[in-house]
Amino acid sequence: MAGDQGIDGGFRRILDAISDGIYVTAPDRTVVYWSEGAERITGYSADEIVGRRCDEEVLGHTDLHGTRLCLDGCPLQDCLDTGRERRIGEVFLRRKDGKRLAVYVKTTSFEMAGERYGVEIFGELESVVGKQLTSRIQELTDSAISDPLTGLFNRRY
Repeated sequence: MAGDQGIDGGFRRILDAISDGIYVTAPDRTVVYWSEGAERITGYSADEIVGRRCDEEVLGHTDLHGTRLCLDGCPLQDCLDTGRERRIGEVFLRRKDGKRLAVYVKTTSFEMAGERYGVEIFGELESVVGKQLTSRIQELTDSAISDPLTGLFNRRY
């Protein structure tokens, strides 16, 4: 599998067994590991993501207000800078098929060879809060950042 740099084979198998998406970035935010859960949730394979910087906005992380987190307020960058974990209950990402998906995000970091690596763990919000609430959150945020007639993103986005 692509992205085996710095990740022990047994440890990698454990991470791939987890249903949540997990990815690891080098200190410069280059993705060095992309789990099978991340592939399933996003539709992007490890070959498409590993080696790219997470701030290239492939996933287009946004908060409830449509703020593009990769550009302003990235929890993973904050974790890399401070070493403190972050948890965010409602984030949206863009799947490979273009659909927006409500997820929860947790970021953490670890030290290896004197450098701090970032880890983002994300899962489908629906699995935690249920389909009805997730659908309502999706509906409200979509209407806040897109034109109801055309479906295109508005200036708030």
